[in-house]
Amino acid sequence: MSQRDYAVLDVFGRGPLQGNPLAVVFDADGLSPAERQRVARWFNLSETTFVGRPTAAGVPFWIHTPNRELPFAGHPTVGTAQALRLTGRQPASGFTLLPPRGPVTVRFEGDRPTARLAPPTARPVQDVDAVARALGAQRLHGLARLDAGAVWLTGWVDGEAELYGLSLDWDALAAACAAEAATGVTLYAPRTPRAPDDGPVQV
Repeated sequence: MSQRDYAVLDVFGRGPLQGNPLAVVFDADGLSPAERQRVARWFNLSETTFVGRPTAAGVPFWIHTPNRELPFAGHPTVGTAQALRLTGRQPASGFTLLPPRGPVTVRFEGDRPTARLAPPTARPVQDVDAVARALGAQRLHGLARLDAGAVWLTGWVDGEAELYGLSLDWDALAAACAAEAATGVTLYAPRTPRAPDDGPVQV
């Protein structure tokens, strides 16, 4: 395997060693999927991206965790765009990235990127009861399988008390997600009205 330049970035962080870490390997066209996976396992970060040669359509790139390839993920896409801008490999105004999931249009306002991609596809979850039991939830609303490259099950519960009171069965949750080929579950709850001095609620 020949030498290649790479960068390590802190994505969504306010300073060094504060954000989501990301390794970006440049000029990666010649690497096979197996070789990319070996490199990602060696970096051992949550994700490593591998950037190919630009084409008329955009810049192809591939996303790997230490264990598998992903068709799309948010912070690796934003971080890869920043790496290409900061190293002068792509114009500072913006460009198109081409992950396996499909084109992502990136624009910059100063040094802040915005990304636009096709909306996710959605369908109902086949076994809502299995997900509810795994979460320890009495009722789940609007549970759907959203596929934006990474697949998540999303829905909401009746209120903050229900959300914070969930008691997860991790083995059952892993099985329910595997049945839907999903990465995990994201749940929301309506914000309960509070006095101004109570502070914000994270849900």
